[in-house]
Amino acid sequence: MVLEFDLITIVGLVLLAVVVALIVRWKRKQHRDIIEELEMEYWPHRFKYKDLHIATKGFRDEGVLGSGGFGRVYRGVLSTNSLQVAVKCILRETDEGIKEFIAEISSLCRLQHRNLVQIRGFCRRVKQLFIVYDYIPNGSLDKKIFGKPKNVFEWVHRYKVL
Repeated sequence: MVLEFDLITIVGLVLLAVVVALIVRWKRKQHRDIIEELEMEYWPHRFKYKDLHIATKGFRDEGVLGSGGFGRVYRGVLSTNSLQVAVKCILRETDEGIKEFIAEISSLCRLQHRNLVQIRGFCRRVKQLFIVYDYIPNGSLDKKIFGKPKNVFEWVHRYKVL
């Protein structure tokens, strides 16, 4: 009787351990970063989602710099080097969204100009896409060109930027 009870307990514990292991594996697979084939050749630094989550303090509303049709842009500070960044969060559910994301990353990596914001890296997680840029403390140039009349650049300054 005691032997049967011990055997049943052991079998039950083994089954429980297997179920827990399967759940943990499923959770990890669900939240893993997806690596594209093109990334290996010429892409920028790839960030882990966990690092971006920490940098933006959980993508809270207080950290939103702006929003639009593509999603939101959050302000963050990377814990590795205390660099201030802007994290663009794009929610895409189609293959076309993925292609647009890849095209934007590829083209931005090749552009180098002092008046263009530099891309620091990216992250792709299931249906979320993230692009990490340098943070611009004075705001975007479009505000100095298309903004309120008091803050807009004169034409002389606009030509210098061009």
